Formats: sequence, C-alpha cells, structure tokens
Amino acid sequence: MSITKQKNGTYSVRVSWTDKQGKRREKNKKGLENRTLAKHWERKTLLDAESGKFETVNTYTTTNQLVEMWLKEYARNKRAVTVSKVRRFFDMYVLVPEWFDNVEIGKISRKSVQQWTDWLASIHATYKKQVTYFSKVFDVAVSYELLEVNPFNNIRYPTAISKPDRSYRVELYDRPQLAAFIQALQDKYDNDEQYHKYAYLRLLAFTGMRNGEVRALEWSDIHLEGSDPCIDVNKTMSDVTGKGVVVNAPKTKAGNRTVKLDQITTQVLRRWRVIQGKRLMSRGLPSNVVWTNQRLSWPY
Repeated sequence: MSITKQKNGTYSVRVSWTDKQGKRREKNKKGLENRTLAKHWERKTLLDAESGKFETVNTYTTTNQLVEMWLKEYARNKRAVTVSKVRRFFDMYVLVPEWFDNVEIGKISRKSVQQWTDWLASIHATYKKQVTYFSKVFDVAVSYELLEVNPFNNIRYPTAISKPDRSYRVELYDRPQLAAFIQALQDKYDNDEQYHKYAYLRLLAFTGMRNGEVRALEWSDIHLEGSDPCIDVNKTMSDVTGKGVVVNAPKTKAGNRTVKLDQITTQVLRRWRVIQGKRLMSRGLPSNVVWTNQRLSWPY
C-alpha cells in the first residue's frame, strides 16, 4: 500500500493484495484532495478486498454485451442516425468472428487490441476516432469493475494507409457543365413516367439542399404560389440501422432555413405535383409527401 502526494497537491493511492486464487490484485486511485480522503479510500478498498467484493466481478461479460452497455450511455442526447453509424462500425469491424464477436472481455489482451488496431490502420486512412470508440467501451468495463485495466492503455497507433486519390472527382459544375447536366436530365426524364427524377435532381442542383432534406420534403413545406416561391427546410431524412427510414429536425439551428426557388424549378415542381396528384387520385391515396416511388409508398 502507498499514498503519494502529487505535484499538483492531490494524492494518489495504490492498494495491492493477493486474492483467494493466489492472484496478485491491485487498485489505484488518483486525484484525492487530501491525505485524509486518501487514507479513507485505502481503508475501504482493503475492507472490500478482504470481503471478496472484487472477486465477484463478472469477467465473463462478452464484448457484444459491453458494447451494448456503452452504446446506451453514448446514445444519450445523440441523434439516432449518429448512433446508428457508430453501431454499424462495431458490427462491421469489431463484433466479427475473426476479432471480438462474443469474446469474453477478460480474455482480451493488450496484444489482441494492438493487432486489431494495426489491422484497422491497414484498411482505413483515418481510423483513430474508431479506435477511441472501442477504447471507451473498455473504460465502461473498468468503471463497473468488470476489468482492472483498459487493454487499450498505451497502445501504439501505426501509420495508416494513404488516403485514396479522389482528384478525379468533380467538386462542382461550372455553368456549361451544369447546363449540360440539366439538358441530359430533360432528354432522359422529361416524361410523365420518370418526371419525378428530373424534378428531384433539378431541385438538388438549383437549391444546394442536402439529399436527406429533399427526401424529407412535404408539399406543405413548398410554396409555389405568388411572386416569391420558396421551400421551408425544417427536417431531414436518414436511414437508421434497425429502424429503417427516420425523419428528424435538422442537426443545427442553421439547418432550419428558407430556400428560394427560381422560376423554372418552380414550374417543374408544379408539374410534378400535378402528375403525382393524378396517380394518387387514381388509387384513392391522399399524400402530403413530395417524393414517392412507383408503388406510391414513402419515401421515394
């Protein structure tokens, strides 16, 4: 046992003992404000050790169970789509048979998480944020005393692979390119059967709206009458694993905005509204949703 005063004036405590299986165990505590609190923590930890409290810890918890524990905490005040992306990462890269699927956390060593980190760096140019997610999962295990230490402590972050060359991508169209794109849309989709595609892509091109924002539109959001046609952007659509399509408010306050429409785009939307209305009427299906598929279900 030892109590040490740190340079910042706080105290750290180390308590070690031998459990009933003959294994050497240790507990550490930092940041205690004074020596009295340090001695109190030391005495309580020794009593807990003598009573066998630390030997009843369930080290048979699996990685899958631990990830679920962490996700419940992580999900607080997070958007469903954000949590879904993180869950998808674990499903694709962590909870897989070749790595940690249903592995007992007590059997996961620093070597195994280092090997996993090396592998992740070999397939992703940016990977450290994802490693941090997995490390935080083990922080939960330590806080619940399921593990004594986080196996990610002091791991090495290898150099990642080079970022793929995407210089060939067109970041934006100049005027001639945009005109050629719109003309191609007209040539291909300017008919009642496929007019929704023309309207959809033109709206994206001429408003700068995000795909999820356009997909979430209802006709009550679009104001096509009068001299100042516009769209109220007040929601966005996302695909969430396990929940399908969900509609949320914009992620930021700036996401709530009014987008003005040019005259031609206004005319295009009016025509699409008429075409869609005829289809809905023929099937007796009322709808306020702007984009529907061929079965008139939502979303398009």
